[in-house]
Amino acid sequence: YMSITLLIFLFVATNYLSTNGSTINSELEIYRFVPTTNGQLILEENSTKDLDLAVFTTRYVEIITGILRTNPDPMTSEYLVGISTNGDNQTETVSFSNTYGELFVVVFAKEDLKNNTFRKVGNYQLNANGIQLEKTEALHMDGFKYRTLHGNVLTPTNNSRLDRSEYRTYNLDLNRNETINIMFNGEGGKIGLAFINQTSIMTPESVRKFFTNTSNFLEVVNTLKDIYLFAVSENESIFIDYYNSEEFQLKIKIVVFLFENSTAGPVRYTMATTHVLAGDRKPSWYNGWIINLVSEDSKWAKPPGATVFLVFVAMGSSLLSALLTHKLLDLEELNKIQKQIMDHNKLKQKAMDTADKKLWQKVQSKEGQMKALQQKIMLQRMGPQLALFLPLIAIFTTLRLVMGDYTLNRTPDRGAIVAVLPFKIYSWFPLIGEWFSEYTYDPKLSAAGFGFWYFMSAIMSSAIVQRVFGINIQGTNTQMR
Repeated sequence: YMSITLLIFLFVATNYLSTNGSTINSELEIYRFVPTTNGQLILEENSTKDLDLAVFTTRYVEIITGILRTNPDPMTSEYLVGISTNGDNQTETVSFSNTYGELFVVVFAKEDLKNNTFRKVGNYQLNANGIQLEKTEALHMDGFKYRTLHGNVLTPTNNSRLDRSEYRTYNLDLNRNETINIMFNGEGGKIGLAFINQTSIMTPESVRKFFTNTSNFLEVVNTLKDIYLFAVSENESIFIDYYNSEEFQLKIKIVVFLFENSTAGPVRYTMATTHVLAGDRKPSWYNGWIINLVSEDSKWAKPPGATVFLVFVAMGSSLLSALLTHKLLDLEELNKIQKQIMDHNKLKQKAMDTADKKLWQKVQSKEGQMKALQQKIMLQRMGPQLALFLPLIAIFTTLRLVMGDYTLNRTPDRGAIVAVLPFKIYSWFPLIGEWFSEYTYDPKLSAAGFGFWYFMSAIMSSAIVQRVFGINIQGTNTQMR
């Protein structure tokens, strides 16, 4: 029957398709140049749009669009060198220095930026005091390995208030000359982010109401004195780059919230940061190599790869547990002690059934010795289990952080999915019905999260290991079967 169980597991792991997320396809006018002297970039426009000019140290489109939509201030950015500030349809200029190896010039339209789109901007002329400008393509941030992953789900309510299910807060202490970089992805609705002073009297509700009526960054920072920056994401990636140039530490509260009436269902967001946020999971020393193995873009992070991966993790932990038990314990001695305890318990039960006083006195005289033997067995068994349990808990903390796909769960606030079952388990099913979610792409199937799937994988693999190797993980059987 174990072979049949294994076949079912493999069937679950390999007989359905998973979906891939979309990527940003913004069209930006980007030029590359290498400054040899200090100078100015000059944009002469001949367009019906109001064009602007910005100079970056990178050509990654998520960074460029994210900064332009959030904090277009060179004083608070690692990547933005300068941005034009002239009015509509005027000559735009940006100064640059020769301290950079290479720079990237971006020409964009303000009206496109307000609409959260980037399109071809029309006719213009661009020169850099005789320095050659080379048209280049924007790059995407695929493959970046430095990120620490964070995630959550916001669920809208039917009233006009901003309830606790509709926003999350994270605290951040940003030291002088320190930068926080955040890659923010929103899926399923319009999400706002705000950096405000931790001691501010502003509430998430007041911040959302203000954002609903403006999309102008300067208007925000001039009106709300305790706000540092804001961003808006609607099914897209936003890169936030904030640098503390103050003489003191900034104590910042990051508020992530749903816009009113922007969605009828749950919205997922993911933040990837280079700075730890209080209230979110903190990275550990072992996170790096696990995230590299099971990164957000890895085939092992989402079904069906995650399904198979956890089966092998459970099988490996069961095998390691059995081997540790075999190596660290004297199984022959444990079996003898176990037999003594069993014989004593049988004699004790017989004394109770027959009401034999002499037999009962004999049993009672050995009761203390039997309790000592039971404690000895318990302590010896705990050794190999603890040796394996503690590192596994540390590893699973990271695995739960990066594994699973929320989009496969019809109710994403219940968690990410690592396995899709080839049958339906209804919520009214006794005891375990609430453990499962409805599979997004087929209501006739159920989906399982990390905890349940690993639990089932561990039961299956433990039984197989004991049967194949003849090692009882509890340390009471050494006979080969």
